[in-house]
Amino acid sequence: MQILNGAIAALSSFNRGSLACGKFVGWTFLAIMTIVVLVQVFFRYVLANSLAWAEESARYMMVWMAFAVAPAGYRMGMNVSIRTLADMVKGRAQYVLEIGLNLLVMALMATMFTETFGMLKRGMKMSAVSFDLRLVFVYVIVPVSFTLMFLVGVEILLRSVRNIADPDHPLPVFDTASASSEGGAA
Repeated sequence: MQILNGAIAALSSFNRGSLACGKFVGWTFLAIMTIVVLVQVFFRYVLANSLAWAEESARYMMVWMAFAVAPAGYRMGMNVSIRTLADMVKGRAQYVLEIGLNLLVMALMATMFTETFGMLKRGMKMSAVSFDLRLVFVYVIVPVSFTLMFLVGVEILLRSVRNIADPDHPLPVFDTASASSEGGAA
């Protein structure tokens, strides 16, 4: 049990740090994207001179924002349908269901991760339309996000296994405390 607790603690620490970084990236891109869109509105409607790069760059920032925060959402149990199903049962059966669901999610993340290599290869040959940027720099967040979501799945899986082994002292399967301890914004 001590080895399992140590593995959970180490993975939890890594996930907490990497997901805090992801949330920072997400908030940063949200702020920059908001500024770019506001500047674009000003240029389009006040100066009657639309910026060619604004819409495309805002779209790329939205992709980065979404994929940067997705692992944190998964770790905090914000996937409603999985939580609803898991909350229908109690005790060890709930942890067994959590294991099954997270194995499915992890299989999906692994599959999606392998599929991103073709996208990255194509992105090395393609550039943004309105400014000089190889699309591989936009796409690189996708495999990073799938990798981090897979690691979150491993942590959730280990927590569920530990809870089956010691149901008298359960750990929360999803780390909802990280949202409040990090202020939800960092």
